[in-house]
Amino acid sequence: MRTMVSVLGILFLVLLGACQPAHTPTAALPGPGDLTTPQASPPPTEAVPTAAQPPSFTDTPPPTLAPTPPLPAATLLEWVNLVEAHALPGAEWSPAQIDMPLYTGGEVWAKEASTALLNLGIELLRVAPNTIFTIDQPDANTLQINLQEGQIWLNVEGLEADQTLEVETPVAVASVRGTRFSVRVAAGDSTVVSAQAGSVAVSSPAGAVEVGEGQQTDVTPGQAPSPPAPMSIDESLRWEMAYGPSLQIAVPFLGIQQTISTTTITGDPSWSSDGGQLTFYDLDPKTDTYSYSAVYDTILQSFVTDLVPPDVYGAVFNPVQNSAAYIRPGPANDELCIASPASEPLCVGQPSIYLDKLTWAPNGQSLLVESIQGGSSTHALSVYGLDGNPLSQLTSSTGAASWNAAWSPDSRQVAYTVAGGSMGSVWMLNADGTQPTRLAEAPPSSTPLAWSKDGQWLALASAEKGLWLIAVDGSGAIQTAGTESLSCISAAWSPSPSGWPLIFSCQAAFAEPATTFLMAGPEIAPRLLGSFDWGPTWSPDGQRVALGDTSIDIGQQAFSSVIYILDAAPELWP
Repeated sequence: MRTMVSVLGILFLVLLGACQPAHTPTAALPGPGDLTTPQASPPPTEAVPTAAQPPSFTDTPPPTLAPTPPLPAATLLEWVNLVEAHALPGAEWSPAQIDMPLYTGGEVWAKEASTALLNLGIELLRVAPNTIFTIDQPDANTLQINLQEGQIWLNVEGLEADQTLEVETPVAVASVRGTRFSVRVAAGDSTVVSAQAGSVAVSSPAGAVEVGEGQQTDVTPGQAPSPPAPMSIDESLRWEMAYGPSLQIAVPFLGIQQTISTTTITGDPSWSSDGGQLTFYDLDPKTDTYSYSAVYDTILQSFVTDLVPPDVYGAVFNPVQNSAAYIRPGPANDELCIASPASEPLCVGQPSIYLDKLTWAPNGQSLLVESIQGGSSTHALSVYGLDGNPLSQLTSSTGAASWNAAWSPDSRQVAYTVAGGSMGSVWMLNADGTQPTRLAEAPPSSTPLAWSKDGQWLALASAEKGLWLIAVDGSGAIQTAGTESLSCISAAWSPSPSGWPLIFSCQAAFAEPATTFLMAGPEIAPRLLGSFDWGPTWSPDGQRVALGDTSIDIGQQAFSSVIYILDAAPELWP
């Protein structure tokens, strides 16, 4: 038995349509590619004059008028990639078109990595990838969306008390008065209903619940809806596909694919070039001296040691080829190792040099190395080639500490921070060590700088003074409003053409839960995204995302981490 999700509310246009003569589509109506309003053909008429009364203007019967057509139930406003639709029942599918009207029985199909936005009169509907639904009007005051598979988000506002909007799925029924809500057909025809604003009454033949703001319910076949609970991480992240009243895409998160759970602290993630493996440090502070690197194969769903052995740290995958670099610790010095499947690891080291962090250039052709000279606490920066030999010395261990470095998107420059009391500075130079340039004064950072994809901004997460944006053109630094008293612990640009939105995590104090924010532009206030300690970290192709969260019980000295692996759709970046 099919059930539905009902939302109290209907379109103003539907009410107007209820006042028009009923219309039944016939085989003579235009196909889906015809965007004109369907018209019924008038029957033929004939004037019959008589001998006693000659024909005249007043004696000619007026032409029979075509019945007024119904108003469309919805209009396609925009779409991305492969979206098809047909305006009338039984018609052929055709590519979506601007302002394409959809009548009763019309369907919309958003395929892989595709989305659409529909106008339902005064309401909006966002369509997720791999979604298909039909529009119906069972009565004059009801608009119905029959969701067959996938997910839709709706913004319903300003409806009359006797108007109804319904979303029908294989297993549930619901209703609301003005809300932003989502309906998703999940595995096994189960239904997930969540509300971002307002409330939704969800029912099935076995029972009913009221879902409030920030909550969700799950309905499985033959069962009553689950008690309302706070929105899951998976469902909350999916809402980034339909942010705000206009249901615009902020981040194309398509849902959590799998999770990795550990009893350690994790961080510094790095994806393999094919997006199949993820490396990160795996630290148990009770037993470990080093933050040893672990590699998780997301296809095998297990830890592996193919390229990265278990007794090394600082491992990073090459972003463009199947290789990895890591640090092998030693009593007198550390070794830089570069490993590939075809040969034994190439390892090089220098006496009394201890390595701290490795970062591949975006083009995969060189490696940025942060090191410490024995007997000194000052960090220095060097660039190494694929053969393990040094290419250039960027900064010296005899000067001020230089660290938290980041490559420019074109792999030609390096930005880094220089320590200097309560306020240090941010510098930039060429990858060959030439033209050092001081960009701005900025506080000490707790994590590496993050360089935006368009090359215009550097993000600095300060352990003392919040999040900062440093303009690469040297025009200054901006402290992000609202973060002044926070300790920020990570910052990550998106793989969109510009790099926005910027996503960063901060905490009020050490060992307190971190809060993750999303910022859509340099002058736009950040907003809450969720609770994560690091990430998101995108795979090189932008199709997979890793987010990490760690819990620490100080009293019990217990640690646990969860890494979430999400699907994404880089084709949908706004």
